[in-house]
Amino acid sequence: MAAFGRSLCLILTLWMAGSRTPTVIPPRSPDSSPWWDQASLKIQQNALRLRKAGDFRAADALYQEGYREAVRRGDRLASLRYLMSAGGCELLALQYRAALASFLQARDLATTAGDHADLGAIAVNLSSLYMEMWDLPSATRAAEEGLRQTALLEARGATDGVTRGAIRNATPQTVGSYFKPHLLVQLGRIHSALGDGQADNFFAAGIEAARVSGDFALEAMAWDQQGEEHLAAGRIPEAENRFLEAFRLRRLFRPAELGWSYGHLGALAFARRDFRIAEDFTQLALDDARRGAPAWPEYLLLQQEGRIRLAGGEVGAALHDFSLALDATAEWRIQVLPARSSLISANVALERQIFDSFIQLAAQHALQTGNPDWTARAFQAVEINRAASLRESLALADVWRAKLPAEYWETLAQLGAEEARGRGAETGGGRMRGANGNRLRLKLTEMEAKAGIGLQVKKVENFRSRISLIHFQEGLRSSELFLSFELGEKESYLWAVSRSSLRLYRLAAERDIAKSVQTFREAIPAGGTEAVRQGRQLYQQLFGQLKPQEIQKPAWLLSLDGALFNVPFAALVTEQSANPVYLVDTHTLQTVSGALLLNAASDSASSGRQRRGEFLGIGDPIYNQVDPRWRGPVSNRSSTGQLQRLVGSRIEVEAIAKTWVAGGGAAV
Repeated sequence: MAAFGRSLCLILTLWMAGSRTPTVIPPRSPDSSPWWDQASLKIQQNALRLRKAGDFRAADALYQEGYREAVRRGDRLASLRYLMSAGGCELLALQYRAALASFLQARDLATTAGDHADLGAIAVNLSSLYMEMWDLPSATRAAEEGLRQTALLEARGATDGVTRGAIRNATPQTVGSYFKPHLLVQLGRIHSALGDGQADNFFAAGIEAARVSGDFALEAMAWDQQGEEHLAAGRIPEAENRFLEAFRLRRLFRPAELGWSYGHLGALAFARRDFRIAEDFTQLALDDARRGAPAWPEYLLLQQEGRIRLAGGEVGAALHDFSLALDATAEWRIQVLPARSSLISANVALERQIFDSFIQLAAQHALQTGNPDWTARAFQAVEINRAASLRESLALADVWRAKLPAEYWETLAQLGAEEARGRGAETGGGRMRGANGNRLRLKLTEMEAKAGIGLQVKKVENFRSRISLIHFQEGLRSSELFLSFELGEKESYLWAVSRSSLRLYRLAAERDIAKSVQTFREAIPAGGTEAVRQGRQLYQQLFGQLKPQEIQKPAWLLSLDGALFNVPFAALVTEQSANPVYLVDTHTLQTVSGALLLNAASDSASSGRQRRGEFLGIGDPIYNQVDPRWRGPVSNRSSTGQLQRLVGSRIEVEAIAKTWVAGGGAAV
């Protein structure tokens, strides 16, 4: 994990991967509709007025009213356009799940009608939505679909020529249709996140197209995002020119949207190290966000305010802001799309931007002051985010199983076949297979998200409270020690938690630990004294500071990070002598996904034991054609990839299953 104190340029680079000013295509009047009467025109005019005023929720309510009326009249085109408009308002209001439902429903109507123009526009909106989840792969695939619809519009009936390289091969001149300005800017966002040097061209073309169309909101957004590109590269004067142009446009034409400009001007002042002005602008943006006006999500603004205060030497105020940012992420998480790719992408981004900063600063402060409260808060922050995406996936698993249609599994099988055929094929048909694979992946993501939209999501547990920590500790057995690692650029940390104690230790930087891990792994195959020496050295590096009462706990639960997932902990050496003592000789070791997944609190009160679920063990597979159990055809292929049989693994799995059942668990 990146250490605290990363540069502003990196922060802005991460922001660009999920820009805070989403591309949303404004509504088109369903002018071919026979039902486009005065009442509908009034809804349209009032909704546009509310959008311009920044009241997206009220505008959404009007569009929903128009949609219901259009459905009542049987007007498919009007229904489609109202849904698109409602989805745009929901996206701007950060109601991501509602926006996804609206866009997908609108796409179904457009597909039935064969409406390639609106299908392309919906694809661009979906791409923008995925960018808000930091889900760059899905955003890229959705933008590719926008390009494909553009191609179909320009050449009806032509063969689909959009390949896996569509985004990289596109130029501003190849983008057309009524949604061209928005697609250009969205492609600029994607190229900015890809870091391939092409973003500026798309932003410039998007700015010009927005200016010609009179879309001042889009033009301002494009100036902001081009400014982010320059600020990330350290070109502060160029960034300032673009941020100020966006501010000018909003001041003249979209004053309700100044919150977005305030956030960028705060970042610009921070880069200039003018902390007072940076804090003033950031506070203006926070005020707008808190009253529901267009602005970045509150957690990002709090994070920026915390960094500004920390740079100004206000450690206590910075910790307070970072703590508030953690709380604000709980609200934001509720809206993350219920699909694996979006859940994982969002949690990785939150870890890098929000949690790492708090954890590193809180841990440093705890070690410097000896304050146990900050030791606890830092530990809780590590664990609340570590297992978040897995917890959310587990919560959604039953929903996915119950609601995913048969088409999902058919699509999954098709993707597997595409990947098998496409391995190593990067030319000709391989590119087409790559494009098909991208569309299949996006289809899987959308089906997962659609299936999970109706799930009642509980607010993320505030694990930073002392009460939650006490409950967690009470759920540990007296024989157990929970060891949680956080690797950082400058220094790393280890928390050792038992039923009665919580201690924090400072470790070496991530690069040093990773080097030691690699050296140990390379020494293991040869064995001998060098492997023992390296095993002892790595043990000391990781666990050498533990107190005797901690080392004596026979059961260690390991919550790992980064390079530590590559450590064969059982082979670490606790005592180096003529007969070395290995860690596995004295301790049972269990790698866990995090404290929040132990479910210790709910079970400890009644039994003092963690709940055991089902057990799935796999052992003694068929690794080669010489195995007497092999029933398939014998080929003349090279023996590469055919391994020796692991006969002992069958005995191990059977023994573990018996132990599991004896302990009250179920064996599968």
